[in-house]
Amino acid sequence: MKRLECLNFTPREDFLHHVQREFERLQAQSPSDAEIEAKAFFNEDRFVMELGIHSSEGHFRTAIGVPIPKDHPRGRSWQSAALDEAMNDLHHQLRRWRKARRLPPAA
Repeated sequence: MKRLECLNFTPREDFLHHVQREFERLQAQSPSDAEIEAKAFFNEDRFVMELGIHSSEGHFRTAIGVPIPKDHPRGRSWQSAALDEAMNDLHHQLRRWRKARRLPPAA
């Protein structure tokens, strides 16, 4: 099960497509009954990504906040950078979980 909340993005479709690809990568490493959720929003002068994986095997969470550049660059690469940092943190948590349970590394 996947759930995503994404607010105030331009272009919204590009960012959601990027998130969907990352979710698929994350799902491959997650426990079989995992439910992945993500929340992205603007909080004053910061862009915040909250990601979580919930399953019977455990809960993995991360939150990343990055400052919004003053010039609001068109490419919005800072949004993708926040997503990448949050996803990398979850991947690291999942690798530790798999290693502790002596599971083979995910592809």
